[in-house]
Amino acid sequence: MQIAIIIFSVFFLRDCIMSARMLFLFYLMISINFATTNAEYNNYDDLVISDNLDEKTDDITDDKTYDKTYLNSFNKIYYSPPLPIVLLHGITSDTSELINVVNWLQQKLPNKVFNIEIGNGKFNSIFKTMDWQLDQLCMTIYNIPELENGFHFIGMSQGGLLARGYVQRCNRFPVRNLITWVSPQAGVYGFNEVYFDWSKVYSPFYQTIYSFAGYWKDPFQYDVYLANATFLPYLNNESPRLEQYAAHGFDFYKNKERIESLDNFVMIWSGNDDVISPPQSGRFEFYDIVCNKRKTPQCQEKINELVEKYFDKADPLPVQDFFSSQQFSNNLLGLRTLYETKRLHMLETNCTHSGHKTPLCFPQLEDLTFQFLI
Repeated sequence: MQIAIIIFSVFFLRDCIMSARMLFLFYLMISINFATTNAEYNNYDDLVISDNLDEKTDDITDDKTYDKTYLNSFNKIYYSPPLPIVLLHGITSDTSELINVVNWLQQKLPNKVFNIEIGNGKFNSIFKTMDWQLDQLCMTIYNIPELENGFHFIGMSQGGLLARGYVQRCNRFPVRNLITWVSPQAGVYGFNEVYFDWSKVYSPFYQTIYSFAGYWKDPFQYDVYLANATFLPYLNNESPRLEQYAAHGFDFYKNKERIESLDNFVMIWSGNDDVISPPQSGRFEFYDIVCNKRKTPQCQEKINELVEKYFDKADPLPVQDFFSSQQFSNNLLGLRTLYETKRLHMLETNCTHSGHKTPLCFPQLEDLTFQFLI
C-alpha cells in the first residue's frame, strides 16, 4: 500500500511540474505577443442545435438578403448627463495597461471613466476560471455607486467576453452600450505564436484552472466543446442542454432578454488581429463547424482531410458568415433582434490586437466608438 502511494505521488508530482512548465511558457509567449504592436497602418478604410432546442428558439430563417450597412448605422441616443464608462482589461493584463486609454477618454469625453481590475489582474486573468472572474466582476461593479443608474462598458479582448457575461448574468446596474475591442465572441481556436498542449484543454483539470479553456472552441471536436467547455457554450446559448445552464451561472432565456435590452452592442474587430484565431471571432464569426457527430465514418474522413490541410496552413478552414450562422438565423442570443432594430454594429480597424490600447489606434477607435458614448 505504501509503495502504491509513493508511486502515485511521484506521478502526480511529475504532472504538476509539467503543467507548471507549460503554463510558464504559455504566459511568456502570450505576454510577448500582447506587447507587440504594429506601427504601420494602411488607410482607414455551423452550429447544429439539437431538436429539443428548436422549439425554444425563434426559427426565423428565410432567404432574405441582409443589408450589412445596417451594421454601420444606428439610431442616435443622447445621454444627459453623460453616463460613466467602465473599462476592463484582457488576459495577461491589468489596469496599468489601459492607463493610456483612460487618459485619452478623459481628454476627449466628459464621461467619468472607471478602469477596473479583477482580482490581482494578470495572474487571475489566466489562472482563474471565467466563471470566477465574472462573479468578481459583478461584485466589483456593484461596489461602485456611480454606476447604479447605468453605464457604458468597454471590454478589451477577454475582458469583452466578461463584459458581455456581466450583462447576461448580472446587470442590476444596467449596461446601456456594450463595446468590445477584439474580443473572441465566438471562441478561439488558436492563439498565434502561443504553443500549448491543447489536446487536454477540455479536461476537468484545464477547465477548472485556465480561463482561456472555457472559450476554446475546436471546430473538429464541436460535440466535445459543447459537452466539456464550462463557459462559452452557456454564454452564447449554444448548449442544447437547457438544464445545465443554472449550474454554470446562466439562464438561456435571460441571456437573450438581457442582450436585447442593450441600447447598442458594438463589436470592434480587426483583420490584422495577431492573437485571436480566427480574427473574425471579434465580430461573432467562427470557423465553419466540420461535423456535429464526429464518430460517423463519413465525418471522420472529412475531419482527417481538413485537419491535414489546416495544420499545413495551405488551406485554412473557412469562416462561416455571421448571417448564415445558427446564432443569427435562430436568434439564439438576440443578436438578430439587435440587428433588425439597428442596434448591432460590427466595425473594423486595421490595428493589431494589442494595438487597440495604444495611441496608434485611438484615431480609428474615436471615429468608431465615441458616437456611442455621448
